[in-house]
Amino acid sequence: FDRLDLRLDDRQINQLAQAYIDQLSLQTHLVPGAADILGYLSGKYRLHIITNGFGEVQYRKLRNSRIDSYFSEIVHSERAGVKKPDPRIFQLATELAGVPASRSVMVGDSLEADVLGARSAGLQTVHVHPEPADTAGPVIYGLEELKSLL
Repeated sequence: FDRLDLRLDDRQINQLAQAYIDQLSLQTHLVPGAADILGYLSGKYRLHIITNGFGEVQYRKLRNSRIDSYFSEIVHSERAGVKKPDPRIFQLATELAGVPASRSVMVGDSLEADVLGARSAGLQTVHVHPEPADTAGPVIYGLEELKSLL
């Protein structure tokens, strides 16, 4: 606001911040095939989310998207005190899951934050990338391909 030479008091800034959080949690667009693959995977594995997003927003988005029931834990950066790719967020997730990192798989779309971060904590990884990518380890181009890997 200072750069735009807009003068707002703390009350106005807090109202804007809350409105942003409220609006962000209404974004419920799912990647094609997400609900199907979650149904498939949740019948075979315990699913968890590791996110750099705000906890309050993530809980609301999951509820509003009607996919919250698929996940046992949501580990967000506020809860962990660090953001991906810091290995400590992945370590917290595996501790909460009660599963060693070597038996855990991180499925993510960010090479740096998800794939490299998870690998630094000892997790196996699958990189979801819509176009051919040059990365070590499995790469899938759509979520439905997880069925052939897991």
